[in-house]
Amino acid sequence: MAPKANKGKQQAKESPLELVAKELRSGKGPECRNAVIENRRIDFFRAKDYMQYCKDTPNIFEHLPPNVLVKEKTPEDKAEALLNNLLNSGFAFRCERAQKKPPPGKKKLLKWPKKVVPHPENKYEEDAFYGWIFEAPGSKWVEGIGSILLVIFTIGCCLFPLSPHWLKLGVLYTCLTLLSLIFFIAVVRGIIFVIVWVVLGRHFWVLPNLFSDE
Repeated sequence: MAPKANKGKQQAKESPLELVAKELRSGKGPECRNAVIENRRIDFFRAKDYMQYCKDTPNIFEHLPPNVLVKEKTPEDKAEALLNNLLNSGFAFRCERAQKKPPPGKKKLLKWPKKVVPHPENKYEEDAFYGWIFEAPGSKWVEGIGSILLVIFTIGCCLFPLSPHWLKLGVLYTCLTLLSLIFFIAVVRGIIFVIVWVVLGRHFWVLPNLFSDE
């Protein structure tokens, strides 16, 4: 079973390891993607991207206590020791592809899998994937503005029946336009798929992930 994010109370003073974890989890850290694991979504990263980030950002090790890195000397050893500490401290966990074979119509595995499962060995491996357990630190300004916009949107929905007739027509026409556009794209995709399948005998979808729920 995949670990779940800890939603307990935040400690008054964050540990150095937690500060490093938040830095890695932020937008400045290694590239992250979204995947499904046990009917929920997580952000995960690749070990090779993490290692490259640690090499390019050596100052990430400066604020760590000596017991985290022990006697590691090279950047690779330091990065491996740091990730193992993050795994053991519950900030991340190792995961792997849920689908071991290429998807239909593909010859290679996807670079970033859409679905992952927990890996039994929770340690550093060069070609492994790792999922974050805690939520990414957000900007207070963004959260504040988002909360205000949410309140305004909710009030607007409640007052929509009292809105003027021209506004109701505008919303109606906008919705109809979007629905017509989606229907048009679906029809064009179907026609192209049939033509390619009849002529070449291959499965080809324009915008293949358009209706994907992953």
